[in-house]
Amino acid sequence: MFGEGSLSQDEIEALLSGTEGFGGGMDFGLTKAVDTAEGTLTEMDRINLTELLKIVLQGNLNVYRSLTGREVSYSGLVIDTFDKTKLSNEVSGEVIDAKVLVSGNITGEFHFIYPSQSVLMITNPALGDETNADITELVTNTFNDIVSQVISNTVSITSENTNKTMAPGVPSVQKMPGISYITFPNVPMISISYTLSVGPRNGKVYIVLPQSTAKQMVMAYMSKKVPEASRGAGKELEQVGGPSKLAVKPVEYAPLEEVPSEGEGQISIILDVPVQITVELGRTKMLVKEVLQLGEGSVVELEKLAGEPVDVLVNGRLIAKGEVVVIEENFGVRITEIVNNIDRMFKYAER
Repeated sequence: MFGEGSLSQDEIEALLSGTEGFGGGMDFGLTKAVDTAEGTLTEMDRINLTELLKIVLQGNLNVYRSLTGREVSYSGLVIDTFDKTKLSNEVSGEVIDAKVLVSGNITGEFHFIYPSQSVLMITNPALGDETNADITELVTNTFNDIVSQVISNTVSITSENTNKTMAPGVPSVQKMPGISYITFPNVPMISISYTLSVGPRNGKVYIVLPQSTAKQMVMAYMSKKVPEASRGAGKELEQVGGPSKLAVKPVEYAPLEEVPSEGEGQISIILDVPVQITVELGRTKMLVKEVLQLGEGSVVELEKLAGEPVDVLVNGRLIAKGEVVVIEENFGVRITEIVNNIDRMFKYAER
């Protein structure tokens, strides 16, 4: 048994198997990914994936609602095997394809596809022009900001409901003459579609991703659900039991003993893996129209108060706080507080 901050051999192998494409940071190579028999979705997988997607889409409604100022809803969620020809025939005309590579415990190439009708349905209220009928450069740029927030929210909710680390790359948002012009990975894919309603208008939205990625999501989601369900099992047995039933009592385990240093050699395998360090001064929220009004000399007020410590993040996860210092001609950060157990960031086991 390893120490609390260590990795098991299976976890280390799983981690290293995703690092063939290491560049300057912790960027898992996706171009070499291949689908296996593990990527095939069973009927039970589809049921659980539908359950997970409903949680994700419900969360995304809040993003659409805040950006459009309209009441939004969704319906008609469908999961199907991806057929590019069939989908091309179903969706005619221009589309916007937002491609994003997701890395971490769950990896894959996601495509968020919006037909022109859906794009205008979302962006026109945000721009305050309900009469616009063309996907102009302004519409494309505005939609880029909107879909980026939707993608970030999708990954965040999925990560939360699977207990798996997921990090989206920067989305590549392009206007295409049709779905047939989009290049997808040469692996078995699935297609997720639903109808999005913004105010009185409706439009279709499509998400295309590898079957193997969907399988990873389902397995992680089910693994998270099982411990939660088992916590109430003892109480249920007590309720159905009676004088004529077998006695039921919780399982008693021997106390775990801490192993202080034997596991350190395991995590040392990845100590030379480069990670991205980010120092965040602060954040704020703005309307799309306010962003479009920014120019040289504009001042953006952050939510963080003057003099507050800055946040130090490793691969997007907060690990420390500090104060800004000047080192010769460069800025630096003096660490004032460690807020997270750093080595736990690299433990890929289930919590």
